[in-house]
Amino acid sequence: MQSSLRTSHSLDQPPEFLSLDDPRAKRLWERLSVDEYVTRTLPWLSCMSGRIGSRESIVAGGEGALVSYDLAKPSAYKAFDPVGPHGNDSDYPAIGCAVPNAYMAGFVGKNLEGALESWIGFGRRNFRTRGMLNVEMSRASLVKAAMLKSDHIEYLCGAQGVLDLPNGAERYLEGLTPNQRRRVSKELRIFETAGCKIRAVEVTEFSEDLAQLQLDTYAKHGFTGGSVEHVMRSHYKAIEDLGDSYRMLLATAVDGSPIGFLSFIQGTSSAQPRHLGLVQNTTTRNARLYFNLAFYSLIRNLRGTNVRSINYGPEALLAKQLRGCRIEPMVNFISTENRLIHEYWAKRDSAVRAELTELAVL
Repeated sequence: MQSSLRTSHSLDQPPEFLSLDDPRAKRLWERLSVDEYVTRTLPWLSCMSGRIGSRESIVAGGEGALVSYDLAKPSAYKAFDPVGPHGNDSDYPAIGCAVPNAYMAGFVGKNLEGALESWIGFGRRNFRTRGMLNVEMSRASLVKAAMLKSDHIEYLCGAQGVLDLPNGAERYLEGLTPNQRRRVSKELRIFETAGCKIRAVEVTEFSEDLAQLQLDTYAKHGFTGGSVEHVMRSHYKAIEDLGDSYRMLLATAVDGSPIGFLSFIQGTSSAQPRHLGLVQNTTTRNARLYFNLAFYSLIRNLRGTNVRSINYGPEALLAKQLRGCRIEPMVNFISTENRLIHEYWAKRDSAVRAELTELAVL
C-alpha cells in the first residue's frame, strides 16, 4: 500500500498517516467513532475518499482525524483550503484538518489532549499555513484553548442548518412554532393541489437525465463544471460504498415525467441530503417543489426510523430556519504569517456575524 505522503517533500516525523483507501484507516475510524452520526460511519469514509480534495491529499491520521494537506497549491475544493483565495505559493505546504462537525472521530474521543498536541506539533514543524476548519461553535471549546495557545486565530466561517427530531420524524410538525407550522401546512397543500408526486425509488433508477438535472441545478447556484459521466460515476460509487444507507426520492409531474430527485444518506440516528436536482420553471416553483422534496417528503420518508436529526449543511439558512432547522455556527482556527489571509478571514467573519445576527442566532 503506497503512502499518500508525497516523496518529493520530507515531513518531519509525521504520525502514522494512512490513505483513506487503506483498510487500516477504516478500522481505525471504526474504533474511534463515538456515535452513529451518518458522516462518522465507515461507508461514508469510503464514499468521501478523493472527494474533499485530491485523493493524494486526504489522509486519516493516527489519532483518527480526517486531515487534508497539500504540498502544492490545490486546484479544487477551495472550501477545504485553509489558505483562501489570497494564498500564494509561498504559503504552501498547507495543512487543514476538517473537524468535528462531519469529519472527525479521534479529537472527540478520550485522547483529546494527546491528539491535539500531536496534530499541532506536526503542523507547526512541517507546514507554513495551518487551519482547523468547520468546527461547530457549540463544540469549539473542545479545541479552542489549545488552538489559540498555538498561535491560531479564531474566525466565524459559516453555519449549517440542522433539523432536530427528538421525538422522531412523526412529530416534526409538533416541534414547530405556530408561524412555522402554518407555512409548512400551506406549502404541503400547494404541492398536493398541483398534482405532483414524490416517492421513494431504488437508487439504481438514477439516470443520465437526472444527472443532467443535477448539473443544471448546481449551475444555477454558481457551481459550474462537471459532466454527466462524472455524476453517474460518483452516484454508482456512492451506491457501492454506502449500500442500503444510500436512498433516493423521485418527484414527478402530473403526466409522470421526472421533475426532480433527492439522494440522501440515512444513518442509524441521522440523515444527510447528498444531491438534489430540480426542473427549473414556473410550475415547479409555484408548486413549492424544492421544500416538499428536500424537507417534507424526506421527513415523511424517515417516519418509523430512529433518525433524530437531519444535517442540511450551509447556504439558504433563512429558508431552513423557517422550516424548523437549528442554525449551528462554525468556526475556523487559522495560523499563517500571510496578512492577506487573515484579512480575508476577518472579512468573512464580519459577514457571517452580520448574517447570523440578523437570523437571531448570535
